[in-house]
Amino acid sequence: MSYLCLCGHVIKDNIYPCPERGDLKWQTESENISQESFEALKEFFNAVENDAKNGWLLKFFNHSLYLKADMATIVIDIMSRYDGKEGRSVYRCPECERMYVQTKYRSDEYECFEKRTDYSRNAEGLAD
Repeated sequence: MSYLCLCGHVIKDNIYPCPERGDLKWQTESENISQESFEALKEFFNAVENDAKNGWLLKFFNHSLYLKADMATIVIDIMSRYDGKEGRSVYRCPECERMYVQTKYRSDEYECFEKRTDYSRNAEGLAD
């Protein structure tokens, strides 16, 4: 995909990892993701301990590919499934540093934020 910045630069999102793309997650969203990942991993390791690994993998992933996968791949893919469930996409223009933040999860709408140079914080973190 490509996005046209207000400055005229085309932001390209055609490689991974993309240097102009990021994710914004609020702490509550990150906590939900962590909790869901934890629960799924706990279930997976219980299945491994009870010789039910293959059945659990088929049910969770709905694909036999994981029956021969190594443990590290399985764990990363379990975690990845939850990581993309919440949050918003963010794009940063490398030319003008404007940021485009998705208005809500899975939306095609973005809000534009322009870099401010007249803003600073004092030692207590409060705006001057």
